[in-house]
Amino acid sequence: MAVTDMDEKLLKSIEGKKKELDKYRPLNNSITQKLNDQFALEWTYNSNAIEGNTLSLQETEVVLNRGITIGGKSVNEHLEAINHKDGIKYIENIIGKKEEISELLIKELHRIILKGIDDLEAGVYRRHNVRIVGAFMIPPQSIKVKNKMEELMNWYYENKYLIPIPELAAQMHYKFVHSSFYRWKWTSFQTINEFNINVKWISSCDYFECRSKKIL
Repeated sequence: MAVTDMDEKLLKSIEGKKKELDKYRPLNNSITQKLNDQFALEWTYNSNAIEGNTLSLQETEVVLNRGITIGGKSVNEHLEAINHKDGIKYIENIIGKKEEISELLIKELHRIILKGIDDLEAGVYRRHNVRIVGAFMIPPQSIKVKNKMEELMNWYYENKYLIPIPELAAQMHYKFVHSSFYRWKWTSFQTINEFNINVKWISSCDYFECRSKKIL
């Protein structure tokens, strides 16, 4: 299965929302920070819930913002929430420095996501072949993973100025997930990585402003 060009109607809708967002700039810094915090909370909760974390949204907020552990929840579930938020902070810092996506950046982000959960696998490409339950697609063999990453990086730099940013991010997401570079936590990891591409188009603070007005 190949990814085709983004639907023109969808792309125009996204670009129209971007123009709508521009009309509201800049928002008050304190308001933007509150939106930033709320977005990080919801994003962390949803990304981890997809992978089976049983912390509720309210419990995730308690863990992240109050440093309180939740009775009956595993250590790993707490670390998944904390690490995901740290991953967001890492990408925001990278964006602030105007650094580009690289293989080293991707490995470091994965290391942050798995810190304290599986330190042997953190930041390391998978060393075994994997299958995705319920899917017909079979990820590349583990011996091909590093070459696949190099191909992905080459594709990104060849196309970063040739196709619209929303489509670039969507294509990168698809290609990354299709190759399953890491043994686990790739869902949480990839959503953060895709965010890194999108905010090359809209700054991170503006992204949160946009969500608050329900135009993204």
